Amino acid sequence: MSYLLYFLALAVCISTRLASWSMTSLTTFSPSGRPGSSPWAMVNTTITEPRGYYDAVINKVYPSTAVCFMKWDWLSETTTPYNIKNNCTNTDLNDTKSSWTFEMREVPKEESAYPSPTTYFYLWFWRTIESDDMGGHDNEKGGRRRAAMYEMNEKRAVKYITYVGSARFKVAPGENMEGLCSAGGICSFHLRGENTPFMVEKTRII
Repeated sequence: MSYLLYFLALAVCISTRLASWSMTSLTTFSPSGRPGSSPWAMVNTTITEPRGYYDAVINKVYPSTAVCFMKWDWLSETTTPYNIKNNCTNTDLNDTKSSWTFEMREVPKEESAYPSPTTYFYLWFWRTIESDDMGGHDNEKGGRRRAAMYEMNEKRAVKYITYVGSARFKVAPGENMEGLCSAGGICSFHLRGENTPFMVEKTRII
């Protein structure tokens, strides 16, 4: 019976369509690299769960906003911004049950021979929500889902649900980012106006 409940829960996780996150800002910065200047390159973004909704697994997902920032030494030959999970700052004081993290990933070589952490990259986001109620809606179907998820999470001693989403960003005509480099070599890029806010699709993982 426990296996049946497990696969029922898994089917719910796969089949449920979830609301997208909204990225309201994204900026990248790279320094000039001149002697004596700051060596730091930066990525700064704000991502939101714009509206609360009922999930099939967790009873209520509340709105949330997080600011995600990372910097790295642009001049270092050994430092990389890729594949490092960074904590975001949750700016919604009413959201005390969740935390956000993000990670930059390099564009695969088969996709481009010229990836860049400021002009052509992927961002991955995770929102983890602590839950006191692994429930669905208060009806018979929701009750079965609640029972399935409760048993699965009890066995794994898990009391939270994690959502993950990712998107590709690129500075180029017709793409979702634009910006300028100064004569001194300092570059700054941001989401295009027509791509703001930028929607990031997400899925649920346990």
